[in-house]
Formats: sequence, C-alpha cells, structure tokens
Amino acid sequence: MSGGRLLRIGIDLGPGRPTAVLVGADGRILARCGCPAAPSDPAGTVRRLLAGVLPPDPGPVRAVVSCPGPADLLGDPRVLDRVGVLRIGAPATTGVPPLTGWPGDLAGAVRGPVAVVGGGYLHDGSEIAPLDTGAIGAFARRCAGEVAAVAVAAVSGNLDPGHEQRAAGLLGAVLGPDVPVVTAHGYGGVGLLERENTAVLDAALARRAGALTAALAGELAAVAGPDAELYLMDGGGHVLSPELAAAHPVLMLGAPHATARAGTARLTGSPTLVVLDSGAEGLRIGGLDDGLVPDTGTFREVRGIRLAVRTDRVVHVQPDRSAGPAVLLGRVRAGIVRVGAALGGAPVAVAGTADVVPVPPEARRPADAEWAIAYGAATAEASATVDRLFRFADGSLADGVRLARRSARDGAVLAGADPRRVRIGTVREMAMTYVPMPCVRLRVTATGPLVDPAGTGTTVGATTGEPQGEPPGETTGAAAGAVAGATPRETPGAAAGESLGDTTGETR
Repeated sequence: MSGGRLLRIGIDLGPGRPTAVLVGADGRILARCGCPAAPSDPAGTVRRLLAGVLPPDPGPVRAVVSCPGPADLLGDPRVLDRVGVLRIGAPATTGVPPLTGWPGDLAGAVRGPVAVVGGGYLHDGSEIAPLDTGAIGAFARRCAGEVAAVAVAAVSGNLDPGHEQRAAGLLGAVLGPDVPVVTAHGYGGVGLLERENTAVLDAALARRAGALTAALAGELAAVAGPDAELYLMDGGGHVLSPELAAAHPVLMLGAPHATARAGTARLTGSPTLVVLDSGAEGLRIGGLDDGLVPDTGTFREVRGIRLAVRTDRVVHVQPDRSAGPAVLLGRVRAGIVRVGAALGGAPVAVAGTADVVPVPPEARRPADAEWAIAYGAATAEASATVDRLFRFADGSLADGVRLARRSARDGAVLAGADPRRVRIGTVREMAMTYVPMPCVRLRVTATGPLVDPAGTGTTVGATTGEPQGEPPGETTGAAAGAVAGATPRETPGAAAGESLGDTTGETR
C-alpha cells in the first residue's frame, strides 16, 4: 500500500439497492457506486462496490458496512443454532425458567441443555449463594457435542461479573475453544431476563455473524490490501468492530435505519432532526437528538423476546393500495408529530428516493439523499454507553457521575474514538427506591469520531459539540475488560463490585 490520506468508504448492503460512497478527509463525496441487490452474496456485493469507488493504489482504506444483521432474520428459525443456557441465581430465580415467553418455533430451535445453578449477587454485593461449580461441570458435560454455543447470565452480573466469568472459564475448559461462551454482564440495564435473552440470541447467531464478518473482511483485504480497516454499523448509528459484531450480532438490529438518520444529519448539518427514511418497503420515521438516537427508556422486543437493547420511537408507514395519497400523507404527518414531539420542533429531512409513500413537500431532501446510508456509514463515529447501578458507601452522587463519565469515555476510546475528540452526553439519573440500600442508576453515552492512522489527515464524522472528558491516558480496569469481553455500546462501568466509597478522585 502506498502512503496518503485515509480513504473512508461507506457501504449500504440493503435492504434496498446496495450503494457505496468514497468520502474525503473534508467530508465531501469523491465517488459513488450502486449495483443490483444480491442478498445471498453480501461479500460479492462488497467486492463489486469497492471496485466501483476505489482508485488505483488507494493507500490507507477504512470501510464501514451497514447491513441487516442476522438478528433481523428471526422470521426464519433456521438461522439459529442450538444453545446451552446457564443461569446463575438459584435459589432466587427458579420461578421463571430461561426462554420463558419465547415463541415456540424460536425456543425449539435454540433450546439445548438448560440449567439454573446456585450463585449470583445481591445489590449490596453479597452472594445469593456460593457458585455451584459442581453443577456447572455437570451442565458443561451435557452440552458437549450438543450445542454450538453457550449463554451464561447471573443475577446482578452487571454489578459483579465474577460468577459469570468463573462459569465461562469452567465451561471453556470442558467444551474447548470452538464453542463460544457468551456472558451477559456486558449488557446495559438491570433486568436479568433481558440480559439473559440477549446472551442466548447472540450465542444462537454467533456462527452466522462470524461467517458474515469473516467474508466481508476477506473481500476488503483482497481489494484494498491486508491493512484496510473494517467496521460494521450498529442499531444506534455507530460503528462496531468485526469481532464485536460477530460476538454480539444483536447490536446490529435496525442498523440500516439508524445509519440513514446519521447520514442525513451530516448531509444537512442538523444534528437534531426528524428523518423520513424512504425505502421500497415504505417510510420509516425516526429522530436524532444532538446526533444520538433518542432513548425512550424501553427495551427492544423482537417477536416478543425482550432484549437488553434500547429502542427508540420509530413510525413505519407502509404502502396501502386501499388508501389514497392524501390518507397516506396524513399518516406520515401524524408520524412526524409523534416522533418530533420530544425534539422541540426539529426540522424534517428525507433519506432515500423510493417514495412509495408520499412525503410532505416541506421536508428537506438533501442532494445526496439517495446515498444517505452509505454516507452515514462512511462518517460514522464510535460510541459507548454506561447503564448500571452505582452503590453508595462513603461516596457521593458526584463520585458516581464522575465514574460513569470516565467509564463511558474509556469505552468509546476502546471502540475506536479519537481520545482528543470524545464528547460525553448528559448523565441520566434514575432513583432506585425499591432497592434496600443507597444506590443510583446512571446512564450516559460518549461518542467521538474514529481515530485516523498516524499522518493520514483529519478525523471526520462529528456532528456537534466540543471534546469533553478527562485527558487521554491509559485505559485500565473495568472499561477495558468490558469492551474486550462484552460490548462497548454497553460497558458495565466500574470494576466488579465497586462502590462509590471505594473511589476517590479519578476513576481507574
């Protein structure tokens, strides 16, 4: 590879017509390409799109791909592998078994050996029961040769992952490296069932997601060289490393629509707006608030399975031959009002050009609306979210806020953000009055443009704000472990079992 400025490529693999754009260091589109859809051959589609936008001897290349993730295909149970499910929480959690509430076809596809064993933690950090290592060993032997992966979830595992990590080590010793063990402690929120369901679904999709990311990485290396960087998009409009996307494919849910919103925000220069994502299947109406997908405070459900993934307010207006254009336009306007209610009169813009559902004439359509998803991928940022309980000992709320902010910042840097340009959002505080001890639930997101390889030019992608947070430095402790073993989009924050009274000054 020759030297030169980093070339940013954004690739949109559908569900509509695949497209790609090449974006320069100043954010301008330098080349664009489209090709016929080939859903069964995403790697071949990437190869054709790369050939259409890359110049000869391109130098450093970063490609970011937006595509429907494996979790978007749950209408077909055949996409799921058989999974062993281990819950750590007896005797406190035996009333509602794992996989309760799952549709019969999906539960039948994933259900391998299931066990609920002793262990887990209370909110004050004490054990519900000692970890039952004998039962875990017996469970591992039942799984051997029977499952493609194992999911492990412990009560309060996001406060103290110790029992989940010990169980994962015991399972790995029996099952070997070819059987992934997915732990739930890295997911945000405080609900055991949501974290458990997400771990099970990630485990069931891990093989398919790994094959997808490996194929994409192989095509990128073949066309742009072995040093080319690959990322995928998540359902919040931010990047995922290939390793993270393979290990946690649930994070890719809704990626195309979220990426369309991010791209439209950057094309219009409006970080807060309502986006009408116009595709062949209709119009998806969603918003952005200061560059972030608004948080409704509810968890996403997929076919009735409640997941530890935040959902936002999206209105889908589908084509309807029984309704005239005026009726459809009325539905669109009602959706704009519903989505925009919390965005303070935000402007309305259009992504895409399908227009199978009419859009209001006053909605702004940027010149490159057809390329909004590809552009959103090319200019995407890295992100990390902390969502967890912080216990009070001798500390204060200010200590907790400082700890949450630092953990979110560290997670964003580990996800790829330039440490000099990380922006930290508002810390949301939620009272935990039903917990019999002094604690608070804090949620905060940090974002930032991806760091460029040395000497390749200016970082591109920030939509608003100034750099925030502590000075760059070595990342240690739980944030590093969380991103390595869980998800930078949902980092557990403080070290296992850490209370605010154990923290003074800077978080490490």
